[in-house]
Amino acid sequence: MAWEDQYPKHNKTHFYKYADIKTACLILQNKTWRFSSPSRFNDPFDTQSILCVDCEEVVFRKTLCREIEEIVLGKKQVNFKHKEGIGEAIVALREIYMSRRCTKEDAIDEIKTLVDKFGNLRENANAYYLQFWQNALPCLRVFCVSAVKDSILMWSHYADYHKGIVFKLKVLHDRPNALYYADQVTYDRKPFMLFTTREWIDDFIGVDEFDEAHRLDKYIYHKNKIWDYEKEWRVWGSEPEKVKPEFTDHDLYPEEIEAVYFGLKTSRRNKTRIMSLARELNPNVAFFQGSKDQDGFGLVFKRIERT
Repeated sequence: MAWEDQYPKHNKTHFYKYADIKTACLILQNKTWRFSSPSRFNDPFDTQSILCVDCEEVVFRKTLCREIEEIVLGKKQVNFKHKEGIGEAIVALREIYMSRRCTKEDAIDEIKTLVDKFGNLRENANAYYLQFWQNALPCLRVFCVSAVKDSILMWSHYADYHKGIVFKLKVLHDRPNALYYADQVTYDRKPFMLFTTREWIDDFIGVDEFDEAHRLDKYIYHKNKIWDYEKEWRVWGSEPEKVKPEFTDHDLYPEEIEAVYFGLKTSRRNKTRIMSLARELNPNVAFFQGSKDQDGFGLVFKRIERT
C-alpha cells in the first residue's frame, strides 16, 4: 500500500500495540503486522454502523422542494456540475418558467410532482450507501494501535487478561512505514453523520458532488464514545477485491519494535520466549515488567536489566 499517497503525516514518535502471546510470537517470527477487515473486529458497530443522515424524510423533501423552487423561479443562480437525472429536469423547468410558458403556481406543482417521482429519498439513499459499504467492507484493511501502554481494560481485552504483552512501536519518519501515516480515532456519542441535508441536496440536484471517498475515509475513524479509553490511532488501505481470509500481512521494520512490556500475569516461560524472538529481530529492544500501582488502580512498569 502506498501510505504516502493516502494519509496525512503526524508528529507522533511512538505507539503501542497490545497482543496475546500467540499473536506476539507470530509478529516477531513473521516480521509482519496484520491489517484486518473491520468485519473481524470485536465491536460489530466499528466501521459497520448505519450510515446516518441528519434529517427525516419529510424535512428533506420540503427542503429539496424549496431549493428547486428558488432555482426554477430565478431567485437563486447555480452552476450545475452535472445535470443527469433531476438536474436536467430542473434546468428544463426553469427555461419554461423564464419564457413565461407556465405560471409560478404551475411550476411549484410540477416541482412537487418531480420530487414525488423519486419515492422515499432518504431510505433509498441510505440503502444505496449501506450496500456500497457492505461491498467495500471485506476489502478494507485496518491496523490499530494505541497512544497508551497502561490501560487496564486494554490489557484485559487485547493482551489475554494481562498474560500477554504490549509492543512499543517507534514511528520511523525517514521512510514510508504505515505508522507515519496513522490518524487519530474520534469517539462520538452518536453515529457518524455521513452527510448533511445541504450536502445531500447539492449532490442530488447536481450543483455539487458528494466526495464519497473522503467521507467514507472519515467514517473509519469514528467510534462509539464507550471506547475512548483505547486512545486509538489507525491506518487503513484496501484490497482490489474480496479475498479470504479477510486480512493482509505487511512487512515491519525491525527498528519499529522499540520495547516490550510484560503483563501482570505473563509467565516466565513466555517472557523468555518473547525476549529471545524480539532480540533476534532487534538487538536493541528494551523490556519492562508490569506491576500494580500501590497508590491506586493503575499499572507501573520497571525496566528489566540485561543479564
